[in-house]
Amino acid sequence: MGGERRHLTVLFCDLVGSTEISARLDPEEWREIEADYLGAVSETITRFGGFVAKYLGDGVMAYFGWPEAHDNDAERAARAGLAIVDAVTRSISATGKAIVPNCRFASVSIAVPS
Repeated sequence: MGGERRHLTVLFCDLVGSTEISARLDPEEWREIEADYLGAVSETITRFGGFVAKYLGDGVMAYFGWPEAHDNDAERAARAGLAIVDAVTRSISATGKAIVPNCRFASVSIAVPS
């Protein structure tokens, strides 16, 4: 079995406080908010050249350097993480709707081990 060896940067993203947020909302409203959030995160990852590898509830694991490698994959992942934090901080999705309405404590946790 052959394989390929390459450098890979992995970005992990999680919506902090999602359990508390979901407890305050109707299930249908939470599903819509979570879908908007995951859509904004996925779009940002893709925009910076990343690949969404897995959704873990409201968490996302993304690869930078696979399937296409760049010389600056770690930088791309870091910039994507900052853009995700900015989007959630502003709480605006691509549609212009609030991702987490009336919620002052929602934030996102980003990890980029490279």
